Amino acid sequence: MDIDFLKIFGLLFFPYFVFFSSFYLKKRECPQWFIRKYIHTTGLFMVGLFGSTLATIEDIVIIVVILAITALGLSIHPKVKLVQNLIRMGTRQDQTEFETFYNSVFTIITAFILLFLTLDHRWIFMAAMMSVALGDGLGEFIGKPYGKHKFKITANKSVEGSIAVFFGSFVGGVLTLFLFDVFTSQIFLLVILTSIVAMVIEAMSFSFFDNVLMPTSVAAI
Repeated sequence: MDIDFLKIFGLLFFPYFVFFSSFYLKKRECPQWFIRKYIHTTGLFMVGLFGSTLATIEDIVIIVVILAITALGLSIHPKVKLVQNLIRMGTRQDQTEFETFYNSVFTIITAFILLFLTLDHRWIFMAAMMSVALGDGLGEFIGKPYGKHKFKITANKSVEGSIAVFFGSFVGGVLTLFLFDVFTSQIFLLVILTSIVAMVIEAMSFSFFDNVLMPTSVAAI
């Protein structure tokens, strides 16, 4: 079993940084929606990073186990309560903490299924996760404070936010192509198509379904 412990421990820097920076933002009294979207964006970016860069399933299992043990220990600690606080900070005002919990569970399950299906083409997994990390993330970062032209299909959205979803998905896709050295004109056109699809899904979806449908659709295309 060839396990890359050096890469594993190097990548562990990212989740710990997200944990502590989230609490720092809360301490600085940043708006709730900003902290929630920060956790969403950085968390899904890490999922894409881990799944696409770790060489073997064993590497992925080890880093998941380490993070799970750490999270459990810090959640039991009465002064930290890591998972409880992350769920609280990641919950929308119109949702319950339980909804946020099963949202996270379904999103993680979707990511694992996509990873299993794309083991021989990790760039597809990375592009899929970037669509919901950067695309959906940027959509709210732009749409929430700057979205002036509102519309509603199943939820309140804005034209500015939808454009940001397209842009974030597109940048994530192109960045993935260069990082994995798979850039071709045909795949570039597919990135444009997947970015449009991601934008439409985000505009039409409700609750947490965009977290499932966006990466699934991008990977399928």
